[in-house]
Amino acid sequence: MGKDLFTKLIEAENARDAYRRKWMDEVELGKVLEKENATIKAQNAELQELGDTMSEGFDKVTDECMGLRAQVPRWRSVEDELPEEGVHVLAHELGDTFLAWYGDDGDGLWYLPDGDYGFTLSHWMPLPTPPEGGQP
Repeated sequence: MGKDLFTKLIEAENARDAYRRKWMDEVELGKVLEKENATIKAQNAELQELGDTMSEGFDKVTDECMGLRAQVPRWRSVEDELPEEGVHVLAHELGDTFLAWYGDDGDGLWYLPDGDYGFTLSHWMPLPTPPEGGQP
């Protein structure tokens, strides 16, 4: 019976040690998880900051694109807008595009650079700014 008691005592101590090791492992795991959680929070903050920076950059590029787009000549309907009188523009009618200018003599007709006149148009576009120094 003494041996059985001794065996039970050893088994109890072994069980206690196993429980203590398990508890220590769980404490260590908790510390590791806390550390990992802190790392994840820091990475999330960095990602949020990066996302905010990217969003600001995207907004800036979008604004720049819109500003450049406003500088590009575009076709305009003669019903919506007419160019200044005598200013050469690209003109478009019935699938043809050509150089012309508008003469405001009340008849709404357009003129060609060679002096020919009497054209009606659907659309026109301002000419681009010529290159500096006269060279393309």
